[in-house]
Order: sequence, then C-alpha cells, then structure tokens
Amino acid sequence: MRRLAVVVALMGVVSCGGSGSPTGPSSKIPNVAGSYSGTATFGFPELQQTFTCPASTVVTQSGATVSLAPLVLNGQCQGMSIPVGQVTIDNTGAIQSENGSYTDSSCGGVYDYSASGGFFGRECRFSINATSRTCYNINVTAVLNKS
Repeated sequence: MRRLAVVVALMGVVSCGGSGSPTGPSSKIPNVAGSYSGTATFGFPELQQTFTCPASTVVTQSGATVSLAPLVLNGQCQGMSIPVGQVTIDNTGAIQSENGSYTDSSCGGVYDYSASGGFFGRECRFSINATSRTCYNINVTAVLNKS
C-alpha cells in the first residue's frame, strides 16, 4: 500500500476525459465533460509485479480547462482514491506532457517522472513513468471510457 501511496502523489500530474475526437486539428476544444470508468494498471519493474484495478472519475470542463475528480479505485485497490486535478487540453484533446520530481519520504528518495495522455474519441488514456535511485520504479497506465 505504501508504493500505491507514491502513485497517488504522482498521479496528480496528469488527468483525462473525452468525447468526440476531431478528425484533424481545429480551433475548437473538444467537449470532454462526463463520467468515466475503466482500469488503472500499476507496474513495479524491480518487483516484477503488475496489478490492475477498476477506476472511475468525473470530468468537468470550462473551455480548455478540464478538472478531474479524484480517480476512485476498486477491486484489490478498494478504498483508494487518487487526486488528479486540473489540466489544460488543446484542440486535439491532448494534455501536455508533464515532467518533474517528487520527494517520497517513505523510501528516502526522489522520483523523476514523466506523464502524458489525452482524450481520444470517448476514451481517456494517460501514463506515468516514475524512476528513482532509492525507491521502486513505478509505471501507471489508465484507460477510461466515457459513460
């Protein structure tokens, strides 16, 4: 569960939503507001462990600003929620790639992370890769569909 808590902190850097996907770039921002559900997969390469949990969220939108309610996890992740927050999307539904670092006192290390994602039709996809010299590396991929 401690490793999942690190994921919770890292997931605040990226979020998702989605409705109609444009066939090409346009000046119109896609409408991505709604309820989403799907799965979040967590991988820990050094431990050779991967697990997938059902996940859901609600997306609200004002123009290009998209706000995601916490990602609620079920299954073996029952009772966990991951704060996501606010992002800006472009006219293709893409979320800018995010890069940064996060200090995790539970393992005495710093994670360097990269995150990306976006809205593709009625689907939201995002991924986070976090590496550390002293903590377990973490990979997270989420695929959520608009209800």
